[in-house]
Amino acid sequence: EPRLSIKLSKATWGWILAGIVFVFLAQMVGSFLDKSLFQLSTQSENTSSTVAAAVISPIAIVSIVILAPLVEELVFRYATMNILMKKFKETGSIVISALFFAIMHFDFPFIFGYFCIGVVLAFVYKRSNQLLVSYIVHAAMNFIVLMLQII
Repeated sequence: EPRLSIKLSKATWGWILAGIVFVFLAQMVGSFLDKSLFQLSTQSENTSSTVAAAVISPIAIVSIVILAPLVEELVFRYATMNILMKKFKETGSIVISALFFAIMHFDFPFIFGYFCIGVVLAFVYKRSNQLLVSYIVHAAMNFIVLMLQII
């Protein structure tokens, strides 16, 4: 049973660090697929609009870095994965959850990027058995992407 604990062991920190590395590798793979298959030359509309909001409002930064990952992890990892695990094996649950995560971003030309990120977040969640791990990875990714776009 997945935990909602906030205690982080050394092994948990290992999952967090590995998750951050792999989420960016997944984003690069997904971005390559998106750009190759859809002939894209721009960045995601979702990313563009969140960066624009963050530049205008510090509250948007809190929403992007803290609130959005919290809601998405509760919905797509904790709730969805736990429901899916009752009907599917782990791999199927990870893939379906990642697909829901990608579709939910409503940015179809960048669906592979979101899907690959969703796979990593779901994998880290299942392996660590702790929602806080996938949340920290997700929040760190959003923070780093946001800072790279703003700076």
